[in-house]
Formats: sequence, structure tokens, C-alpha cells
Amino acid sequence: MTKSVDIQVKGRPIIQGRGLTSPGIVALYILGLGIVQGVENFISGQPGRVTGIALLALFFTATKLGRQGTLFTAVVTPPLALTGTLLIATIFSKGLALTSLLVAIVSNLARMAPWLLVTALVSWGYFFIAERRKAISSQQPSNLS
Repeated sequence: MTKSVDIQVKGRPIIQGRGLTSPGIVALYILGLGIVQGVENFISGQPGRVTGIALLALFFTATKLGRQGTLFTAVVTPPLALTGTLLIATIFSKGLALTSLLVAIVSNLARMAPWLLVTALVSWGYFFIAERRKAISSQQPSNLS
């Protein structure tokens, strides 16, 4: 059996816990959506179902891989990451012509709106249920005597 050596910086291990931190979750969304949108834009020329399904899958991946306390970041990040990656993908495909860029961004966001709405409903529902369970489990039992 080999002994694992912890690499330390100033007496603290580099990796301090299990799972992704909040910046790691944001990077997961941006990289995941960027790759999926790049492939989908290359194949069909516009984002659609595959990007929407990837958005939902990335939420569940972020909740699974994230550390404790990063659920809020996993819930809030999808619309921001989707808008940012759509903006970058549209700039690469359409160029910097202002009118065509704005029309393409609005049409891409409109195309992705149902998927974004479903992801928001699922993620916020998951968040509120998880927070409610945490609040109920941390309550002290009432003294009936």
C-alpha cells in the first residue's frame, strides 16, 4: 500500500475538501455549455434541444459534484452561463455587426426560453425542498411535558 503525500502550501493542503467550490461550479457550467453549444452550432447552426438537455444535466451534475453549501450557486448560475455562452457563440458565428448580433442573441434566447424555464423550475424546486428538509431536521423536538 502506498502512502499518499499531501502537497501543501503554507501548511495547508491544496485540495481542502471534496467536491467543487462555487467558482468550480461556474466553470463547470461555462465549459459544459460552451462545448455542447459549440458542437450543436457546428451541426445545426443554432442551439436547441441538446443544449437544453445539457443545461438540466449540468444542474444535476453540479448538485452531485458540489461541496456542501454550493447549491445556491448551482441554482443561480444556469441563466447567466447560458446567456454568456450564447453571446460568445453568436459573436463567433455572426460577427460583430450590431443589428444582426442583437437579433441573433434575442432569437437564440427565445429558442432556449422553454428549456431555461424548465431548468429554473426544477432547480429552484430542488433548492427549496433541500432547504426545507435542512430546516426541519435541525429543529429541536418540542417538549410536551
